[in-house]
Amino acid sequence: MKKTYNIYKTIIYTAITLLSIVACSEENPYLEYTTKSSIKYSGAAEPVSTHSGNERIKISVKLSNDPTVKILTIRWLELGVEKSKDVQISMEDVGTTIDVLIENIPEGVYSFTLSTASEDRQIYSVKTEITGEVFGETKTNILPIQIAGGTFDEEEVISLIWNERVDPLLVGNDVKYINDSDEEVILNLAKEELELNIEDHKFDTPIVYYTKYFSEVWLDTLYTKEKLVDLTFKSSIVEIPGSNINTAIVFPTDYDYDRNFASWAGGKGNLFDGSTGRIMAGVDNSEAEQLHVAFEFETDVSLHYFKIWQRLTSNDMYNTISPKIFELWGSNEPSEDGSFNSWTRMGQFEIIKPSGNPIGDNTQADLDAASAGYEFEIPIGSRNFKYVRLKIIETWAGPPNLMIAELRFWGK
Repeated sequence: MKKTYNIYKTIIYTAITLLSIVACSEENPYLEYTTKSSIKYSGAAEPVSTHSGNERIKISVKLSNDPTVKILTIRWLELGVEKSKDVQISMEDVGTTIDVLIENIPEGVYSFTLSTASEDRQIYSVKTEITGEVFGETKTNILPIQIAGGTFDEEEVISLIWNERVDPLLVGNDVKYINDSDEEVILNLAKEELELNIEDHKFDTPIVYYTKYFSEVWLDTLYTKEKLVDLTFKSSIVEIPGSNINTAIVFPTDYDYDRNFASWAGGKGNLFDGSTGRIMAGVDNSEAEQLHVAFEFETDVSLHYFKIWQRLTSNDMYNTISPKIFELWGSNEPSEDGSFNSWTRMGQFEIIKPSGNPIGDNTQADLDAASAGYEFEIPIGSRNFKYVRLKIIETWAGPPNLMIAELRFWGK
C-alpha cells in the first residue's frame, strides 16, 4: 500500500514539474532583454503624440516611474537607412512627459520605435511605436493659395483684394514688396483682412504674396509658394454727378446767374445738365470784378481735372463773352464777406485756339477742339474742397460778362 502511495506521489510531482516548464516556455516579451535565469526590464516609454513640422517632428513621450531609466532611444528608417536618437533622462524627467525634437529629417511618414534603457544598457524596456508625418516641399505645394486681385490708380495707389476662403487651417497672407526707399516691406495680414492699400510701392517692382496655414497639431506654420500680383489699372477718379453739385449757392460779390440770366440763355443749372445746347449767360454786366461763379459739392472732393465748353455757335466760339483765361479756387470755410481771403487758388487756365487765327476765323481744328471741350488738370496738392469758384480773368471779346455751355468736374 505504501509503495502504491509513493508511485502516485512521484507522478504528481512529475506533472507539476512539466506544467512549470511549459508555463515558462510561453512567449515573454522581456526574455530577449534578460538572462534565462531571471527577468529584468526597465519601464517602457509611452508615446503620447507627434507634432508635424517642416523637415522636423516633435514626439511627446510619457516616461515611466522607473528610476533605472536613464536613456530613451528613438529609431526610424530614413530612406532605407536606420537612424536613431538617444535622449538622456534625468531624475526630474522620471514619470513626466517630455518632448523630443528630431530635426533635418526628409519629408515623409515615419514609424518611430521607442525604448528605454539603464545607464549601462543592460536593462531594456519593451518597444513601443508611434507614426508621424514630416512636412516638406510636396506638402506646401498642394496647399491652395488664396487668390488676390490687384489694381492701381492714377496716383499709383495699389489695392489688393482677396477672395474669401473658408478653411479652418487658414491663418492669413503675407505681402512682400519694395517701397520708395528701396526697402523690403513684409506685411502680415490676418485671414479676416481681405483688402489692402499700398501707397509707398516703388514703381515697376514686383509685389508677391503667400498664404499661411497652421494647425494645433503642427509644429510649424506652412507657407504656400510666392505668387506674383498681377496688377491692372483701375481709375479711382469719377465724374462728379451734376445732381451732387449745388448750383444755387451764391456768395457775396458773386454774380447771381440764376436771377440775372440773359433771355436767350439760362442760369447755373444749365452747366451740369449734360448738354452743350443749353448755356449759362448773364445780362450785360459792367462790374468785371463780379465775373466769378460758385458751386458746392455734397462732401469734400479731391478734384483731379475739369472740362469746360464754350457756346458752340460760329459767332460765339473763341469770341465775345466766352471764357479765355480763368482761375479755379477752392475752400472748405468760405469767408462770409465773399472775399477770396479764405480761398485757395488751384490754378490758372487758358483756352488755346489751335489755329491761332484771329477772332472770327475758325478752322476745322478749332471747331473740333471746341466741340470736344477743353480739359484742364488740377495741380497736385490743392484739390480737397467742398466749395469751388470759377473766376474769369479774361473773355475773348465783348463787355464784362460770361457765357459757358457746359462744365464738368472729375475727382474722388
